[in-house]
Amino acid sequence: MSVKLGIGMTAGSFILLLLTMGIGGYILTQSEQAIKRIESAQSDFITKWEKRIEISNKFNNQTRQSFLQAENDRDTLVDNIMGNLTSHRLITNATFDHIEQILNATTGITSDQYDKLADEKVNNIVKWVVGNLTKNSDGNLFGDVIGDPSKGEDQ
Repeated sequence: MSVKLGIGMTAGSFILLLLTMGIGGYILTQSEQAIKRIESAQSDFITKWEKRIEISNKFNNQTRQSFLQAENDRDTLVDNIMGNLTSHRLITNATFDHIEQILNATTGITSDQYDKLADEKVNNIVKWVVGNLTKNSDGNLFGDVIGDPSKGEDQ
């Protein structure tokens, strides 16, 4: 009985060894497949994440460019407004200077004298404006003076 028992134990051990190796091989195969699925999922996640970052960067860059363009447009607009205000100020100052000359020249005269002098002054201003607008090519609107000194007109 002891030989039969030894053979049975050996056979049982061998069967257990084969069964353990089979189960171990199955577990190893399943583990390798699980690792491949995890690596594939990880690779897909990284690819999708990089695509999201790429799209985010694209839209962020477009937004920054839009803000930069808006700021440049604002600067141009402010420059244009300041230029227009400067031009209006120059025209207004010149107009007030000429009106002040007319008012100073007409202080203390009679109505008939005032009418005659006012007509002359208006004619001089019109001639000066028309002459400066048509003669000056350098853009200097206030380059000439009103009147002709050889005829005794105001300067």
